[in-house]
Amino acid sequence: MGSLGIAIEGGRYVRVDSSLGDLYRTVRLRTLHAGQDTAKLDFCVFGKKGPSIRKSVVLKDLAGDEKPSEVRLRVERRSFAVWHINVRKPGGGSEEFQVRTGIGIWPVLLLSAALLILIAWLVFGILLKGAPDHAPPVPSAATITTTSSEETPESKTFDGQSAEPLIEENIADETVSVYPEQTILYFLPESAALTGQALRELDILAGIVPEGIHLEIGGHCAIFGTERGRDFLSRARANAVADYLSDQIPSSVSIEVRGYGGSKPLNRKFEFQDRNRRVEINVIRGDE
Repeated sequence: MGSLGIAIEGGRYVRVDSSLGDLYRTVRLRTLHAGQDTAKLDFCVFGKKGPSIRKSVVLKDLAGDEKPSEVRLRVERRSFAVWHINVRKPGGGSEEFQVRTGIGIWPVLLLSAALLILIAWLVFGILLKGAPDHAPPVPSAATITTTSSEETPESKTFDGQSAEPLIEENIADETVSVYPEQTILYFLPESAALTGQALRELDILAGIVPEGIHLEIGGHCAIFGTERGRDFLSRARANAVADYLSDQIPSSVSIEVRGYGGSKPLNRKFEFQDRNRRVEINVIRGDE
């Protein structure tokens, strides 16, 4: 569940999109009329058939005056399925409560673990059925004879038939490392710091980068925020990758750094914005 909807007195829903680790969001809602003392808040999730209400809360003691009052909500995502809501009333009071929009991550993990145990048990049972009931007989010492004292161990006979000597051929193991045309690294929200996975991938790429190629390192970000902020964050991510990579690759490799902001998203849906928080490393050929 990537979004939470909030409406006051059955009005239009305000949609809040947030990922784990994001800062809290502030939502402002106005009461319907001046002097209103109570109001009902509806919280919902969005599905294929539209919004589905998960929780409703009645706010009291709004201390409405002659003008329409404003209710401020501080919305923070605490886990995969739990949102923490802090309501600040016009009169100065506040209320806190939680809204659950899913089943949580722990039931999913427990169900996955149970499924893995079941699969392992089935595979183990199949392997036991296919195993032989008894081990093959071991030949006795009397069945192994030699024709002369000059024979080598490879020429001993077994059950009266000569055994061919084992000939081993040493074949050179040749590995060819191919540098990928494109590599994508992902980042945490609002961050230009390289993750552990990104560092491991950069170390592998640095070890196989060929001489004399041209790399374009392009930074991207989610479609949230302002255009100026997106441009700054995307370039900061690209610079972080370029700084780390330039210390390990040959000096003949040229690097071009670009920040695309949110102009080239891989997905425009709110729940898939993690795919847009990325840096793309592309190999630019001479004819491009």
